[in-house]
Amino acid sequence: SSSSSSSSPVHVLVLGAAGVVGFGVCDAWLKEGATVIAVDQNQTDLTDLRRKLLSIDDDDNGRLMTVVGDLSSVESATTLKTTILTLLGSSGQHQLQLQHIVTTIGCSVPAPTGGGLTSVDAVQRIKDSYDTVFYPNLIATNVFLDLIRNVPGASFTVAGGPFTHHCPNKELYNVSLMGATFNHFGTILAAETKDTPCRGNTLCCHFSIGFPDDINNKESSSSSSFGPLLDEDFGPVSDTREWGKAFVRLANGTERVGFICMHDPEEVKVLVQSKEWMWFPDQHKFGPAPPL
Repeated sequence: SSSSSSSSPVHVLVLGAAGVVGFGVCDAWLKEGATVIAVDQNQTDLTDLRRKLLSIDDDDNGRLMTVVGDLSSVESATTLKTTILTLLGSSGQHQLQLQHIVTTIGCSVPAPTGGGLTSVDAVQRIKDSYDTVFYPNLIATNVFLDLIRNVPGASFTVAGGPFTHHCPNKELYNVSLMGATFNHFGTILAAETKDTPCRGNTLCCHFSIGFPDDINNKESSSSSSFGPLLDEDFGPVSDTREWGKAFVRLANGTERVGFICMHDPEEVKVLVQSKEWMWFPDQHKFGPAPPL
């Protein structure tokens, strides 16, 4: 059911909101009736995010708030947290409570492809991928998880990139290292929140994600996430608005799945539409939960 029907409005923090995946997450939560605090490091990108969201019938009624913030260090992230808490406290007599946090930081960063581990710039490419993708997600978790750790029904969801479980060719050895790190990071996040009211989730995809306009114009790949649109290495392409629904479904889910990996846009539809579902580790897939 839509969160707008609830007596207490849902507040969602989206970190890395101006990217392709962040756009879909913001869109999905706004359509649920939630108040969304969208954070990115560039005001121009946030202004563009608002324009795009309102152009596809998201009548946010003031429910979309944008904040410029930097997650490159614990210090800058802590400053950002203070800004957000001030924003939540400026709407009335009491501090409003966040219910869900989604981090899509780095989802639109190109994969550090090319060459093997002994290529000239392999070490720098791997370092750069950690600096721009993994560490900001780690910092975000370190600084923001405690805001919702003890909130009933809360969730902290990390968006993982592709190739976390396999390495299809030599060109992608470098990105698979960071992917494996994300895989283990998601497991740790789920374990750390296991005995709390908050669910720690990681939602990973193995296909391209694009803006609606990019999907309609397949010649364009400038705005795709996780690789060129329709590139054979990345599989089918999914509309980011559909992908955003999967984040909402995971946040509102009843199962503590931890790490979900999507291999096909059709799987996204299953996740969004299933009322009860679970992860089957032996089959490395998820699906409707069997009857008790």
